[in-house]
Amino acid sequence: MSDKRRIETKSSATTTFMCLWRAASYKDKRECYSGADYVAYELVPSFLKFIVKSRRIFKFFSWHYTSQGIYEYIIARTKYFDNAFMQALEGGFDQIVIFGAGFDSRALRFNEKNKATTIFELDAPMTQQDKLKGFQSRKLSLPKSLIFVPIDFNRETGRQNN
Repeated sequence: MSDKRRIETKSSATTTFMCLWRAASYKDKRECYSGADYVAYELVPSFLKFIVKSRRIFKFFSWHYTSQGIYEYIIARTKYFDNAFMQALEGGFDQIVIFGAGFDSRALRFNEKNKATTIFELDAPMTQQDKLKGFQSRKLSLPKSLIFVPIDFNRETGRQNN
């Protein structure tokens, strides 16, 4: 089954792996690897938390199931987008749109800094449902500034026909 069909029935594998790597970064004690995404750690399924808690197990898992350098790439990417997100909030942007948001947690993590910015998260409906279930089951409150926009990027363009 291709990933195109998978997103119609459950979250994409990319969403899960991105969350896992951000959670591992949150638990990583090394200065250059340490990340701030505490929500990712909360969202990781319990049966996978043992992977991110142990540096040895995570290294073994990464070695066998991912490409070399992907962990470092995800850390750099997350820090870069966190910085861009903060700049937009501090710059007084009215809106931030996150395409393919997956289990992104910036709206929650930076909620205290958000004064008036509406955040739109676009993603597949099943991914958004899984994210909402994860937030609800862990009693994580969604910010009022966050709006979910379900979209199938394989079928919808986002343009309105006039």
